[in-house]
Amino acid sequence: MPESQILDLPFLFRDAAHLERTTSGVPGQRLQDLFRAQSFEVPAFINYGARHLLTKTPVTTPDQLQGVKIRVIQSPLHTQLWSAYDAVPTGIPIPETYNALSTGVVDAMDLTKSAYAGFKLYEVVPHLTETAHIWAAGVIYFSAAFWGGAER
Repeated sequence: MPESQILDLPFLFRDAAHLERTTSGVPGQRLQDLFRAQSFEVPAFINYGARHLLTKTPVTTPDQLQGVKIRVIQSPLHTQLWSAYDAVPTGIPIPETYNALSTGVVDAMDLTKSAYAGFKLYEVVPHLTETAHIWAAGVIYFSAAFWGGAER
């Protein structure tokens, strides 16, 4: 649902507590209502953590991103974010990211710390700049029929 992309907007949430207050408050209820109108139930939202900038060389100022080839989620929102910094966004599926970084197809990406460690990306992009530019949040949802226990 396009409206749920609001959770992916850069620099929208200050921290995990702000995300929690938002999803458990009126904005979260409005998203739940939008899903319900399409026959889905939303029992919870999930916080995957903050996305940070991962690079081959240290980055301490935004102008250092000019011309840097950066792996992005294949989404217009993420492409526009990094284009605004004059980086060169390249949509690459996550399973192909390690190879793309190791071969120079891209030189940077953004991801949560847990995924950075889990995918061992520190081997190919050793510099992590704590930007928390996006708090990766998701919507857990089920069809209303399934959630309500309807017979199949």
